[in-house]
Amino acid sequence: MKLALLCLILSPLSAAPLWAQSGQFTPELFGELAIDLPALEIPATPGQWVCTFSNKGSDWVPDTVVIQLTNQTSAEITGPILKHFGQSPTTASVYRNDSRALGLGWRLNSPRDKQGRRDRRLNYALKINKQRNKASLTVEPSRYDNFFNGRGVCQRR
Repeated sequence: MKLALLCLILSPLSAAPLWAQSGQFTPELFGELAIDLPALEIPATPGQWVCTFSNKGSDWVPDTVVIQLTNQTSAEITGPILKHFGQSPTTASVYRNDSRALGLGWRLNSPRDKQGRRDRRLNYALKINKQRNKASLTVEPSRYDNFFNGRGVCQRR
């Protein structure tokens, strides 16, 4: 891949390039620089996290969740359970985002259980410890007193 750079030196007193002010330098002297670079993988945006859960208490805890922060108060969540129910990506509410932790919540609407019965929704709450890259996920089915937990690790991309 070639990266072309156009070199312009601006005077602190004028917006005109120095070569235009002094007459000593010409644009042809600087021209374009061609630099050979290895093929680079485009990194993911800084607001993206990928979390994997190996310690799961239920099938409702996904193996992987991808979080894309869209602003200070919301994020897009993708994952295999959401995709299975045709709700991926879905919008999550960000309730905490500071140097120590990221906290999110989202809802999965109207999934069917293994017996084919409908539940109104599953409420998901994800907390990421940014300093340790650890995650905990809680899934709470509506109309039930129990909940499911998952623990895992996250990587910021």
